[in-house]
Amino acid sequence: MESTGKGFFSFFGGSKQRGPDAASLIASGRSKVALGDHQGALADYEQAISLDAKNFKAYALRGLSRAALGAYREAIQDYEKALELNPKVARNFYKERGEARAHLEDFEGAIDDFTKALELRNQPDVTPISNESLYFSRGTAKLKSGHSTSGWSDIRKAAELGLAEALEQMKSCPA
Repeated sequence: MESTGKGFFSFFGGSKQRGPDAASLIASGRSKVALGDHQGALADYEQAISLDAKNFKAYALRGLSRAALGAYREAIQDYEKALELNPKVARNFYKERGEARAHLEDFEGAIDDFTKALELRNQPDVTPISNESLYFSRGTAKLKSGHSTSGWSDIRKAAELGLAEALEQMKSCPA
């Protein structure tokens, strides 16, 4: 019998079984996050990155899981890589990096990131971000870094836009 070069699996209409691709690993990671399993999600995102090192979603999602686990420095590195790979949706990455910086008490860095995210308000979002939440986050970072006048101004703007948390915080605003 002559060999066709197609191999055994091709002959039967199948192919050699391969492991999951990056997209299915990302989907698996998201499912694990929904169940609160950020550690399991991290493993999926890391495997997705090993298969596709240019997949900005894998870096961004790994950053979110790292932040959820308190690994803010590593999360910042992931957001920076996601920014590098896809600046077209940078608004989300600036917002998340700002949150991570705020957790590390790098309030000036956080303020810069929230400001950049607000400047990009007309850019498409991977996940919709409300301007009111950005004003609130920036205002909170400003208050914590000693910029009380501009901090309260941002909190007030978030309240005017209808953010309940900002409305509540405005009750403690000095006149």
